[in-house]
Formats: sequence, C-alpha cells, structure tokens
Amino acid sequence: MKGKMKKLFALALAAIMVLAMGMTALASGADATDQETPQNMTITIKNPQMVKGDGDEETVATYTAYKIFTATTDGTNVAYKLDSTSAIYNTLVGLNEEAQKSAGISLTSTTAEGEYNVEVVSAPTFAAYLKKQNWNGTDGIVGQSQTDSEGKVESVTITVPADKNGYYFVNTNSGALANLNTVTGNIEIYDKNEAPDIEKTTTVTENSVEIGQKIPYTITGTVPSTVGYNKYDYVVTDTMSTGLTFNDDIVVKVGGAVVYENGEAVANAAVQVKTSEIGTATFEITFDMTKFATGSNVEISYSATVNEDAIDVDSVTNTAKLKYSNDPDNDKSTEESTEKKVTKYTASIIIDKVDADSKSGEDGNVTYSKKLSGAEFVLTKTVTANGQSVTKYYKYTPAQEAEGTTPAVEAKVEWVDDLDEATKVTTDGNGAARFDGLQDSQYTLVETKAPAGFNLLTEGVKVTVAGTTNDEGEPVKVNLTSVVENKAGTQLPSTGGIGTTIFYVVGGILVVGAGILLITKKRMSKSN
Repeated sequence: MKGKMKKLFALALAAIMVLAMGMTALASGADATDQETPQNMTITIKNPQMVKGDGDEETVATYTAYKIFTATTDGTNVAYKLDSTSAIYNTLVGLNEEAQKSAGISLTSTTAEGEYNVEVVSAPTFAAYLKKQNWNGTDGIVGQSQTDSEGKVESVTITVPADKNGYYFVNTNSGALANLNTVTGNIEIYDKNEAPDIEKTTTVTENSVEIGQKIPYTITGTVPSTVGYNKYDYVVTDTMSTGLTFNDDIVVKVGGAVVYENGEAVANAAVQVKTSEIGTATFEITFDMTKFATGSNVEISYSATVNEDAIDVDSVTNTAKLKYSNDPDNDKSTEESTEKKVTKYTASIIIDKVDADSKSGEDGNVTYSKKLSGAEFVLTKTVTANGQSVTKYYKYTPAQEAEGTTPAVEAKVEWVDDLDEATKVTTDGNGAARFDGLQDSQYTLVETKAPAGFNLLTEGVKVTVAGTTNDEGEPVKVNLTSVVENKAGTQLPSTGGIGTTIFYVVGGILVVGAGILLITKKRMSKSN
C-alpha cells in the first residue's frame, strides 16, 4: 500500500513539474512576443550642401558620422564613456592631461580595463580638435540622400544602429565645421555651410508713396545652427535714408513668440536693441542665437513715415544688413550678408504757366518768351468710392516744430472733398508753381484764378505721373513739368469811343436827308 502511494505521489509531482515548465515556457514565449524590437536612430542633415567634383559638376556633399563616446541614459541623465568602440579611441587615450585640456575634454579611467569616464569641458574646442583629425580610412556611417517628389535632394539621413547610442561626430566634405551631437534618438542638424541670410519686405506694393504715408517693414530670417558655439552673435542693422522718419515701434519674434516689444525685451530674452538718431543709422538688434531653437523663424517688424525731405531726393531707401558669427573658436570673427534694400519715391507736378501768344518753334523745340505769374491752381484726382467716381482735392500740411504748448506737426498729403479745404498754389514771376509728395497716378490741374489780362481756362489739364527705374532696376521718381498756356482776353469797346459817335453821325445824316427831301417835295407842288 505504501509503495503504491509513493508511486502516485511521484507521478503527481512529475505532472506538476511538467505543467510548471510549460507555464514558464509559455510566459517566456509571451514576453518574447510582447517585447518591442529596438529601433534604429537617425541623424538627419536638413540642409545638405552641394560640392563641385573634378568636372565642376555639383553633387551632394558626403556626410559621415563617427562614434566618439558611448552614451547611457535613464531618460533624464546621460553618462559618456570612452572605450575601444570609439573611432578615435587610440588617439584620445594617448593624450596627456595638458593635451586633453587643449582638446577641450577630460578623461578619467574606470575600474574596467580600457574604459574612461568623459567630461567635455568645451564643446567648441573639442569640435575644432576633431575637425583637424585625419578621418581617412576610419570606419564611419555614411549618410544617404533623401529626395523630394521632383528628385531634388532635400536632406541626408545617417542611420545609427539601435544599440549604438553615443556622442557622434558628423564630418563632411562641404567645408563646414563638423557637428557634435548626443544620439539617443532621432535628431536633426544643419550644415554650417549654410550662411544665414535675411529678407526685407513691405506691404506697400507701389513704388511711389505720399508725404505723411506710413510704410510698414518686415525683416525675416532663420535661427542658424549654433552647434559648437558658446555664443553666436546675429546682428541686424537697419539704416533709413533722408526722407524717412523711424517710428520706433519695433516688435521682434523668434519662433512666433514675442521677444521684444514696446521698447524692451521680454524676460530672459537673448535680444538687445539699440536705436540711434545719429546720422542715418536707425537701429541695431543683437541676438545670441545659442538661446533659440535652430530653424526657428526670426521676424522683425517696424515702420517709418515719409517726411517732406523726400521731396528733394530721387528716392527714399530702407536698408538692412546681417552680421553673424562664423568661427566657434573666435567669438570676434564675423561675416556679413548682402544688403537688403526697399526703395520708394515721392513725385511732384511742376506747373510752367506761359502766354500762348509768345510761343515760338515747333516739333519739340517750342519755347515761350513770356511766363505768367498770378495764376492759381488746385489739384484733383478721381477715386472710386462705393462704386462711384468721386473727385478729391489735394491738401498739403507742412511740418511744424513744437512751440510752447503747441505740439509738432508732421508734413502730410491728404485728399479732401471740399474745394475750400484744398491747397491752392500760385505761379511766381517765372510762371512756376508745384504740387509735391505725390504717388504715381493721373491728376487734373484746375485753374481757379487766371493771370491779370488773361482768360480763365475752361477745362482742367490732365497730368499723368509715372516713375521710372535706374540702371540697377531701382525705382526713381519723375518730377513732371506741365506747360499750361493762357490766352489774353479781347478788349471790348468803351462808352467814350467811336461806338457812340457813329450813332450821332448817322443820325445827323438822316436828319439832313429828311430836310432835303421835304424841300424838294414842296417845290414840286408849287410848280404844278
């Protein structure tokens, strides 16, 4: 009996063990199935450069990533170690303490053989050190070009194996300073050969402007790659010519966020603005671009008003220029972009009032020997309002300086509805008068008072103002001279002249004739 019980107990125990092993295997199988496969990581170069080959044909630059240090992370902290997997292991371990300092790093040996803890004391210095190394024959991961739908290369991707987390050096034959980045996931970098640049625009699309008109300007750019720099200066200088008055209304945005407004930077913003009234320099804005995300949009908006000095110059210009850092090892080294200019102008109509009867010559060689003073004009133009054509009158307000409690007045051109409000100009001894601060358009000169002894014009004089361009394609105004003829009036006879005498003479003749006729008739009656 006891023997049978032992056998049954042994069988039960064996069954339990088999079942347990099966469950363990099942659990192991479930873990293996549920566990995610580690994913490869990528380094994407967003603005790959083109380089010239032997035949001057351009090809995409080669980008190669070299693992310098091993990186381990807990999601927040990152620790770096130098071991034999480094592409430059033998070179770095051969550096003494002084050489390490010169290279911008510090190495401390660990308990593991051939392994060192790493501190990068100066990333710019270390990047410059790595750039000088001979990487020929060194194993690295070469990037692959990525093209858009039209076949144009838009990026280069370097694929890093999932188990190769680390501190990578990306080298290129484009001439750029190589990048240093920690790769524990997908990252994007920018080739430093892409020189930063700016664009300058205005919403005023016409080439011509009026006195008193406000012109809004916008300068745009992009935060450049600053890898390897402790500080990256990005300085925008704006200069306005004679004829423009800066309104001191700068607003600066980076990545859509306002960093400068109402005359001051927002808290902790790495932006400094200097404005100046000396000479023609208007303002200078300095950014430390290491404080902003690479690729973010930079936007500077402000405005200027056309003043009456614009009358005496060919054009009014607003010019912007960018100066930027170009050497992480020398924070004083900079380069400049090309100037970006917005050019406008304001035109004038000059009246040349002449006596039509003093005209001589023909076919473009016409001259007038007599100029007429005292002629009074207003200027009109036709505008469309609510679907109807409306006549507007030119009104010019000259600039006035502040005096006592009276505030300063800025010069401006307005277009009013009432003739009584219109500015009237009168020709001088040279027959000249003018309307200033005009945009290109069609105008009508209306004479409201004729020179003494001359008839008032019965119709307005049409004048079309249209600017031109110079050899550089920049718009240049045309001050249009309009010749306006007047004719002398015809003198009417006076009451003391022959106009009444003739009636007396004719009347006398009629009376004498009647007398002769009467006497003749009486003599004929007597003879009968």
